Amino acid sequence: MGSFRPNSSWVGLFLFASVGCLALLIQMPCSEAVLQCAANERYVSKVFKGVWQLSQCDLSCPNEIQTQCQNDNNRVVSKMRCNWWDPRTGDTRDEYATCEGCCGKSLPTPPPPVTKECQAGEVSKTFTLPASRPWNCGLCEDKCKAECGSTEELREMCVLNYVGEPGDNTYTCRCCCKAPPPPPSCQCCQTNVDIQISIKSGQASCSTG
Repeated sequence: MGSFRPNSSWVGLFLFASVGCLALLIQMPCSEAVLQCAANERYVSKVFKGVWQLSQCDLSCPNEIQTQCQNDNNRVVSKMRCNWWDPRTGDTRDEYATCEGCCGKSLPTPPPPVTKECQAGEVSKTFTLPASRPWNCGLCEDKCKAECGSTEELREMCVLNYVGEPGDNTYTCRCCCKAPPPPPSCQCCQTNVDIQISIKSGQASCSTG
């Protein structure tokens, strides 16, 4: 019986592809992860590629997510996130923004427009952080999660303000946190209690009003 001898060219091609894939994985920002939606929600996204699209997280992402949700049976936008990333290829044309959203419940009529501002029932928090290459909007993600604390983070938008000079570039982090529930009301604390004591025939009685 003849023994099997692998074709050296195929082996070389396989090794080349494996090394290439590993290099791409290493270059991907480790903090980038897909936005988590609830079980009954639909995940939607769009990628804006090229350093000239720096403003898309502010200008286009909210409308893009709302359009995709509205086209799916008038669903409301329950969550939204937009971050700018640097794949570390050295080419600014490869830098990109990932715009993501979660489409929630359906409404009988189109939902109100979504803008870059927080919606009713949300708490707005905005921060400015220093930015440097490789771009990593995971810093905004971490800041928003920390600021929202125990309340749910509904929106996180990272806008890269690119000036060009090292040390002058910044991230504008826009966070929208779910408003905490109001404190429980105490009816008894708001009741005025008047105690009247009268002496009759040597007995004391109390009345409340």
